[in-house]
Amino acid sequence: MVAWIAGSVFGVVVVGVVALALLSFRPGAGQVEVEVRIERPSPDVWRHLTEPELVKGWVGGLVEIEPLNGTELVVGARDRMVVQMGSSRGEMLSEITAVEPGKRLSQRVVSGPGAPMTFEEEMTFSLEEVDVGTRVRLSATSRHTGIGRLFEPLLTFVGRKKLTQDVQRLKTNVESSGSP
Repeated sequence: MVAWIAGSVFGVVVVGVVALALLSFRPGAGQVEVEVRIERPSPDVWRHLTEPELVKGWVGGLVEIEPLNGTELVVGARDRMVVQMGSSRGEMLSEITAVEPGKRLSQRVVSGPGAPMTFEEEMTFSLEEVDVGTRVRLSATSRHTGIGRLFEPLLTFVGRKKLTQDVQRLKTNVESSGSP
């Protein structure tokens, strides 16, 4: 009887692992899109996307941003970012891949040295003036390697939740801030 139960549990685990592995190859794997309308003009939103102290105010867990090759917002600008989640602290490296001031900001973020699960994420913030304020669209695509690849469906779900919360904090912070 014990052997049958152990075999059944093992079978369920194997089916779960195979299902996760197959799901990680689905169309749209690792992709997240979040959109919000902020009742402020795009220059106010842009400041919150590009000024490190303001960025730390809306990106959950972000506690440090260190420029690695200057502070100018240009393609190729790189930062080291430190994220604190509970008692865990980790580094990420970011590089600006496209800048259209006031309209679009793209960056590539990779896990830092010693990360337990490695990843690479391409993200783009697009700003569009609308009737009342600015529409902000965040598009992100993550690629995980190693064991992270297996857990991609769960990591994408958690990532979508976090990015949605971050963008809502961005909205709150921008709308409650005064003009510069």
